[in-house]
Amino acid sequence: MSETAIIFEVAGSPDGGCEGQVLGRGMFTQGDDWADLKKMARDLHVLLFLPLSVCAKKR
Repeated sequence: MSETAIIFEVAGSPDGGCEGQVLGRGMFTQGDDWADLKKMARDLHVLLFLPLSVCAKKR
């Protein structure tokens, strides 16, 4: 079975805003607020799980 989910550990950033770490992958993302962090997390999910040909067509 292929993996299709990622789990984030989310915390406040010392510089302000929010940051999320993908558990088990050593990847991070950050945003100015919760809504921005959610958008960044969705973008990261797309990069990890969609084939590159699909990502290229979305641009």
